Amino acid sequence: MTHFSNVQPTRQKGSVPPDAIIRPLVERYAASGYSNSEIISRLRTHKETSNFKISLSLLKSAAHNGDLSLPVVKHTVKSIGPAIGHVRQRFPKQGSHDVKQTLLQEEQLMVPRTFILQYMNVHRAIIVPMSGDPHHVPLPSIALADMKILKDRFSRAIRDSSRMNPGESRTDLIVLLQIIWDRIMLPIIDVLEHVLKPKRPSRIWLCPTAAFTSIPLHAAHPFQTKADRSGKEPCLEDGR
Repeated sequence: MTHFSNVQPTRQKGSVPPDAIIRPLVERYAASGYSNSEIISRLRTHKETSNFKISLSLLKSAAHNGDLSLPVVKHTVKSIGPAIGHVRQRFPKQGSHDVKQTLLQEEQLMVPRTFILQYMNVHRAIIVPMSGDPHHVPLPSIALADMKILKDRFSRAIRDSSRMNPGESRTDLIVLLQIIWDRIMLPIIDVLEHVLKPKRPSRIWLCPTAAFTSIPLHAAHPFQTKADRSGKEPCLEDGR
């Protein structure tokens, strides 16, 4: 990174803007989710940089030569998830286009519509506590295709289990119950225990919808021994 003294840099039409002037602006625009072309456009009209020569190739060249250090800030579905979740809680009926506009106006985030659609297509649970606002819990480890596969596998495993003797191991069923514990129930339990922290003892009502109605969420279980080998890891039935 180039260091500058307190001397005010001279602005020369067509010259590259000094790092001390351009970097804070680029950081702000990048953090707001603007693309490279949008950042260039804003720099060309900003009062601090309008007299300088601004182009993407010129800035990249200056950065490569060590005359300028530019930040690299890239949004992901995960990084913008909290902001989108906040907007969705306030405006649950907004579509992706309206969500994009609201994010820009109220969160100062310019988010690609594809990211918003990806977020909206992620399964999530909604925790409705006895008091306070609902809490959205994304379930990124379970996709729609996974739900269809789980539904079919559960149907087969339950059918096969009904034909087994009481002493036979229901291995397939146990594996499936571990999957829904890890991918669906554990994220919900983590939010309850570490974020919402309801009074104990508490009761949890599960209200599945759509594909989740075919999955026995109430039977989810880790089927694991505690790290200190003092017993089994607790599940929903143990009153966590």
